[in-house]
Amino acid sequence: MTLTRRLLGPEGGRVQRASRIFWTLLLVGAGSAHFWAKDFLVAQMPPYLPFPSELVFLSGGVELVLAVTLQIAALRRWSWAAISLMCVAYLPLHWYVWAECEILREVNGPYHIPCWLALIRLPIQGLFIAWPAWLAWRGPARR
Repeated sequence: MTLTRRLLGPEGGRVQRASRIFWTLLLVGAGSAHFWAKDFLVAQMPPYLPFPSELVFLSGGVELVLAVTLQIAALRRWSWAAISLMCVAYLPLHWYVWAECEILREVNGPYHIPCWLALIRLPIQGLFIAWPAWLAWRGPARR
């Protein structure tokens, strides 16, 4: 077996396994935070989105469900695609937090993200869109 096949193999590859572990931990941590740090996340919501508390709870629930579906081989490819689309959906929120960070600091007080962190989060979000999309596309071939 070649090194490339061992690292990037469709089912048992190390990159696939490590990605699944990373994303499961990230989704469980972030999804849980939607419930215990709700005030912080609601304070970051753009004013044009209705029902901010409900959207925070809903998105947290979706993240937890995706963490579970990543563990089910039959759903994994769809889960990767859904994670990528979820990260696309979060991009306007991250852009808003960066663009309005000075105003959010005044309005939200302790519930604000520093401007430098909001700026760094934008290219990271690009990675968080591309990575699961690549895994969905590269997923196991149908037999």
